[in-house]
Amino acid sequence: MAKVFSRNPEMLLKLFATTMGLASAVAKLQAYQKSVIDECVKDIAYYNSLKEAYILCSHDEEMFAEEFMFISDEADEIVIGMTGENVS
Repeated sequence: MAKVFSRNPEMLLKLFATTMGLASAVAKLQAYQKSVIDECVKDIAYYNSLKEAYILCSHDEEMFAEEFMFISDEADEIVIGMTGENVS
């Protein structure tokens, strides 16, 4: 390799420039990949938060559904009591 560079000194300059270009490209790619990974981590945290919100909301909805069922049952009993018929 030393013989090649001694015969053609521009080759060393081209090799150095190519090395710098590759190093720069790798650095840019790593920076881009880091930003993509950071964004993915934020998305995962958001979706986990959203999932927890739906779970909490589902407990409230279940409670309201049970309350509505009791109210509906009481209303049916009142209507049956008033009309003396079986209302469904």
